[in-house]
Amino acid sequence: MLEIHIIEIDKLTDMLNNNLINKNDRLALWLRFINNPKEMGEKEMEGNEDIKQAKEELEKIQQDERERLLAFQREMYVMDMQATREYGYDEGHEAGYDEGREDGRKQGINENKKDVVINMYKKHMEISDICEIVELSKEEVEKIIKEKIK
Repeated sequence: MLEIHIIEIDKLTDMLNNNLINKNDRLALWLRFINNPKEMGEKEMEGNEDIKQAKEELEKIQQDERERLLAFQREMYVMDMQATREYGYDEGHEAGYDEGREDGRKQGINENKKDVVINMYKKHMEISDICEIVELSKEEVEKIIKEKIK
């Protein structure tokens, strides 16, 4: 069974400070731990092995520099992956890194074709020959020429 609670920690803190919620409620204990693990006393954790175990694990990670570094690296990896996905966002779907590379490769090829078209046109080559070499239609070649040569 799964329960999902959406709680604003600032409001919870206010409720706890004003005694509007039982400080020993299981959810309140977890949120107090998340908000400030150092304030949780042994007495408060007696009945909750999960919080006690979480606090011990947190203390172990904080003491072990290697574990802190690994936790930091995991966090940075997650942030990097999220930034990569956000950067690759395109027209209603998220493009991955490979899709972005492929799109970039295609754009490069198209730009190169445009440069080749212009160079051949400047050498006074026939439009039909240009079309055959760069594998573009006559309309596409003429459009490139109009855009590049004004």
